[in-house]
Amino acid sequence: MSIDIAACVGELLYEHESVIIPQLGGFMASYRAASIDHVQGVLQPPSKGLNFNDNLVVNDGRLVEYVAKKY
Repeated sequence: MSIDIAACVGELLYEHESVIIPQLGGFMASYRAASIDHVQGVLQPPSKGLNFNDNLVVNDGRLVEYVAKKY
């Protein structure tokens, strides 16, 4: 059985604003509002921006708990 950690991180980011990978860093999601470019005629829907912070190394247990429940 292989565990797809990337898929687990993606699923957690859909529900939470941050996911910390112990001893590596954390992903932080931030809300981006919808925008309209009138010149080009483009509408951008609301979305989440994603950043990685390598200073977030303290395990909050969220990822480990999710993987344990899923697998």
